[in-house]
Amino acid sequence: GVELVVEELVGDIGTCITLIEPPGRRTFITTEGVEAEPQIEDLDRIELVPGDWIYATGYDLAHPSSSAAISQWLLRLPEHVGLILDLGPVEAEIPDDLLRRLLERATLLTGNDLEINHLIQRLGGADELREATPRALIVRRTGVHGCVLWPAVGDRIEVPGFAREVLDTTGAGDTHTGVLVASLMDGMDVVTAARRANAAAAEAVSRLGPARAPRRDEIDAFLAEV
Repeated sequence: GVELVVEELVGDIGTCITLIEPPGRRTFITTEGVEAEPQIEDLDRIELVPGDWIYATGYDLAHPSSSAAISQWLLRLPEHVGLILDLGPVEAEIPDDLLRRLLERATLLTGNDLEINHLIQRLGGADELREATPRALIVRRTGVHGCVLWPAVGDRIEVPGFAREVLDTTGAGDTHTGVLVASLMDGMDVVTAARRANAAAAEAVSRLGPARAPRRDEIDAFLAEV
């Protein structure tokens, strides 16, 4: 199971209905609940230790009822805690000042090809994106082609992907990011971690359902066969 590190919120939770169309395209119908109303006091009570990572999405940062508390908490995270930013398709709704402050703090910035392109256009170019994220590993997810890594220091690195029949792309990006960070926490180098993330995402899109990230042993078996 997963340990709950904040007090359980009482109230109606939101729902998200996902409509899947060939070839795996998705439409989301969302209603909000108590999960959209985080309290800064609850976040401040979370005990963070060196090596922890915090994952923040654009939905958290753009939402009118969650943005204030979450962004305030993220901007005062201890230096020993990694910050992952996955801005998603709502990046344009995040205010400029907040976006730039979070990019400066980010340890890892991830997005698909379209999302990274939109962010580059907003900031004025690829060099401007690099300047805005001085400490971050930038991960551009490119679907079947894998991903492109842009370390804070050094050149871009292309990590090839894996072709699988696409049934459902729901959660593919989350799977990629989760496996990437878990592998980094295991002490793997960034290219090895990205290759495992590519494999996990390829396997995830070949399965129906929103929570189909493969287990560690399944990723190992997948890579042993390719």
